[in-house]
Amino acid sequence: MKSILKLGSYTAVIVLIFFSLQGDVPGGQENLSSSMATHLKEQYFDDLDGLLDRHYIRVLTTFNKTNFYISGSKFYGFEYSLMKDYEKFLNKKLTRKDLKVVLEFIPVERDRIIP
Repeated sequence: MKSILKLGSYTAVIVLIFFSLQGDVPGGQENLSSSMATHLKEQYFDDLDGLLDRHYIRVLTTFNKTNFYISGSKFYGFEYSLMKDYEKFLNKKLTRKDLKVVLEFIPVERDRIIP
């Protein structure tokens, strides 16, 4: 379980670094050669059952001291806490306990929350 959380944490940190270097969501970027950009470019329109089959859910959030922020190596914020509780709730409903649902937090600008 800790390794999955560490993996999710590392993924979120990499995403934050990627966004800070690129300045925008990679949807309009020309260079999609990196695996992170390819991963973020992939779109899917599944319902909750489809998301549970994938075992990860992307969570768009704004990066600020209320909703989502990083202090040291830990994540904090109202939306972060709310969605982590939802992640626990979803994982309780799964039949296979070895495959957990992992939330992937992607901070974006406020006007990009709803496409």
